[in-house]
Amino acid sequence: NKIYSKSEYMTALINSFAEFSKLNHPDFKLKLKEENLCEIVRNYLADTYNYIIDQGIEPIFDIPDEVYTVETDQLHFERSIANIISNFVKYNKKGTKMHVSIYRSQSDVVLVMENDGVPIEKGIVDNIFAPLVTGDASRSSESTGLGLASAKRVVELHGGQIRYTRTEKYANSFMITLPS
Repeated sequence: NKIYSKSEYMTALINSFAEFSKLNHPDFKLKLKEENLCEIVRNYLADTYNYIIDQGIEPIFDIPDEVYTVETDQLHFERSIANIISNFVKYNKKGTKMHVSIYRSQSDVVLVMENDGVPIEKGIVDNIFAPLVTGDASRSSESTGLGLASAKRVVELHGGQIRYTRTEKYANSFMITLPS
C-alpha cells in the first residue's frame, strides 16, 4: 500500500510539473474564446457540488444570472478554479463555509473564492503563488506546491490578476480579476 501510495503521488507530481512547464513555455498559447464567466463557474460548481458537500464544506454561491463575457480558455481556467477550491476542501475542517461570487467592476469581471476556515500560514502568504510553496498541512498530504502557481500563470495568460487576502469575514480570499 505504501509503494502504491507513493507511486500515485509521484504520478501526480510528474503530471503537475508537466502542466506547469507547459504553461510557462514561451510558445504556449491559450485557446481563447468569448465565454460567459458566470456560466463557466456555475457549471464547474454544479459538477463539483456533491464532492464539496461530501467533504463537509458548506457552499454559498452568489453567481448572477447576467452574462459577464470574458475571453477565456475554459479548460485551463476551470483547472485554476479547481486548484483553489480543492485546496479549500483539502485543508479545512467540516463545517467550513466556502463563498464563491462574481461581480462586474468597471471594465473587469471579478471572481472571488473565499472561506472561513484555517488561514493560510503567515510565513507563506507573501510567496503563496510561487512554485513549490506549501504550508505545513500541505507537506503532510504530499502536495505538489504547483496548484496556485499554475492558477496564477493561467490567470495572467488571460490578461488578468489574482491576489490573496484575508477579510474580516473570511480567513482566505482569492480574487481573480479578468478584463471583459
